[in-house]
Order: sequence, then structure tokens, then C-alpha cells
Amino acid sequence: MFFFITLKMFVSLFVVNIETKEKVFRSSIKLNQSTINFYINEFINEELENEGTVCKERHKYVYTSMGPFYYVAQIDNFTFVSDALDAIRYIKNCAGCDFFEILFYIDNMLYDDGIIVDNVQMINTLESQNEELYKLMQADKKKEMHRRAKENRRKEMEEEMLRRYADAVMPDQHVLQANKPSAKPERKKKVIEKSDKPVLIILREKLNVVMDKENFVQTNQVNGEISMIISESAFLDLKLKMTGLGNNCKFSPYLDKNLLQKNILKFEKERQVGKNIPLLKWSGKLKELPINFEYWMDEDNGIFCSTLTFSATRRVKKFKVKLNKQNIKDINIEGEYNEDDEHVYLLSKYIEKGKSESFEVKYSAFDMNDLFPLEIQFSEGIESKIEIDKLLVADTETEEYEYRREIEIDKYEIHAE
Repeated sequence: MFFFITLKMFVSLFVVNIETKEKVFRSSIKLNQSTINFYINEFINEELENEGTVCKERHKYVYTSMGPFYYVAQIDNFTFVSDALDAIRYIKNCAGCDFFEILFYIDNMLYDDGIIVDNVQMINTLESQNEELYKLMQADKKKEMHRRAKENRRKEMEEEMLRRYADAVMPDQHVLQANKPSAKPERKKKVIEKSDKPVLIILREKLNVVMDKENFVQTNQVNGEISMIISESAFLDLKLKMTGLGNNCKFSPYLDKNLLQKNILKFEKERQVGKNIPLLKWSGKLKELPINFEYWMDEDNGIFCSTLTFSATRRVKKFKVKLNKQNIKDINIEGEYNEDDEHVYLLSKYIEKGKSESFEVKYSAFDMNDLFPLEIQFSEGIESKIEIDKLLVADTETEEYEYRREIEIDKYEIHAE
């Protein structure tokens, strides 16, 4: 069995370890680093199975996997999925999880205008200088692994010795600590939000995003919830019909299950007035990051000059970026900002969807990456499309409600790497 592959069949071929973020990428056209990272992020931000196809408007990602390694062929809409799948299965089966071998097989597969993959030589048949270089790389890998193992064993032994020493010379201190009554954690007071309307419905999204300066996403998590507060007893027996509810929504067990099948939320028993009543929640990944980042750096006589550009994929307000002043000095900023003793805050009242905001930051530091991490805060920019179709009281539709959509940034950070 053999199959014929040409470079023109693929937009790109890449392999990525989704745990360590290591990657190998080859493209049929010249691409800059931001575009490469965009394609990889677009793929890994999908809900992935062991093998399958992710369809986009202008291209597809055909993939297979081995543990955390994903072998991906990015193809146009005119290429057969079965051909792409055969190619990446071949790379997986022959190269395994060694990035040097993966790179070898991808480059051989894309050699010139075409190659019959059954005739690709195994890497262990490389001759002369190439074979020697490969052996040296493998030997260096083994030495590094042994060195790390010895270092870990040494640290473990030191920690064990310190623990035994502490147990021997300070037993009384341990007894005192054990007998000391533990301080009760201070309870946070629950704040019940208010509204001019008798019914307040709140959709809240909490974001947890960490990426590097090249937009390679390391953490992508969104948790959402919808709750309701009723301030007048006449509205306790209401029905709420909603649209845009996803399959990942988990509903309160106190809701009428028969009505839920029609996307109608109604409690089987009346709830209390003035209480926060949870309706549903969900969790997953953001399909599209609300803020993307572009970074340019220059240096002049020991002064670093960085241009930071933040692009919005949806409208955000009260945009703020926090810089730590601990490792940078002589700070000069073009753009709106304020500062305190420890931080500088880059500010923008809002960024419209599809628009961007740029700041030029000049500073002196031991390393240009001392500018990072950047911590981002903003309001608005909810991703969820859940809407209220109607609210019924005694089967009569009413407009006596407020629908509030709030976003909470648990973490939105940009690291140097």
C-alpha cells in the first residue's frame, strides 16, 4: 500500500504537546510567528477527541493523537480528509513522540513536489554525518536526564535531613503548634445585589486566561452561572424562558424537569424573597479570546522601547493593564496611565470590537522580559449568547425584570514565555 502526497495538499503540518506546549510546525507558505501561533491556538482551544476533524470556514484541521501529542494536518476544503489522516497517522506511527524524528518525517513528506511515503527512509538508516549528529543528540538527552535525576535525589535527601533535624531539636514547638487552637476563617458576607425591578436575573462569567507574548495560550477557562433575586412575593411563581442554552449547562435540581425540555425555568417549590437563587452553571473554554496581544521591542543605548498593542474581539470597557515596577526603572509611557509605588496601570475607557489600543513603554532593566507578566482587567465582553425570551407570571408575560450581564476576571495574564 502507498499513497501520494504533495505540499500543495496542506496549509500546514504540525505536532503539538498540549501539556508542555512544545511544537513543530511546517507550512506550504511563509508565515510569521503570530499567524503560526494563531493556527495552533485555534486548534488546541477546540474540544478534542483522540482523532477527528475540526472544520473552520476556510480550512480544516485533521488530527490524531498519542497521549498529549496531537498530529495535525491543516488542509483546504478541496483536500480529502482520508488522505490527510493517512499522512498524520504515518508520521505518528513512524516518528512517535520524538520531535527530531517528527521533524525529519514531516520534512521528508513535504520534500519537493511529491514523495511516495512508503519509500521514506527510517531515521536509524541515516548515513555518515547525519547519523552521528542524531546519536550525539540522543546521548546529550540521556546525560541531561541523568543529571536532573541526581539533582532531584540530592534535593530530596536534603529535605529529609532538615525534616529529621527539626523533629529532633524542636519537638516541643511541634506540640505547641498542634495544641494551638486554629483560628476560624473569617466568613465573607454574602452581598445580595439590588435592582429597581422586582426580578433581577444575573449572568456572570469568570475568566482564567494565561498566555505568552506570542499569543500561545497556556490556560483557557471560563466558568459561567445565572442566578435570580426576587424582591416581591407576587413574582415567586414565575416562569423564565431562555434562548442560547448550551449542552454543557447544568441546571438547579429544584427546577421543573419537564419544563426544562422546553427551555423554561420554573421552580417546583416557591423560593424565598430577597435570596440569591442559582438557576444554572457551565464551564469550558473560550471559543475566542476577548483580548489578543501584539508585542514589538527595540533597544537604544540600554533603554528598551516596547510597543504593546491590545486588540479586542468584542467590546470591552474599563480596560486596565498592570505592570510590576520591581524589575524595571526609568519608566516612560506614551498613552493614558496612572501609577502607585509598586505598579503602573495602562488605561483605556473602552476598546471597540475589532479595534485596538497601543501603548509605548520605555524602561531600563537587566532583561527586556522583566516587563512581564502583564495583568489585564476589563468589564463587559461577555461571550455567552444566553438571552431571556420572556418572563411569565401566572402565564402572563411581564417586562418587570432586569437582566444583568457581568464579567469577572479571575486571571488574565501575559507572560514572557
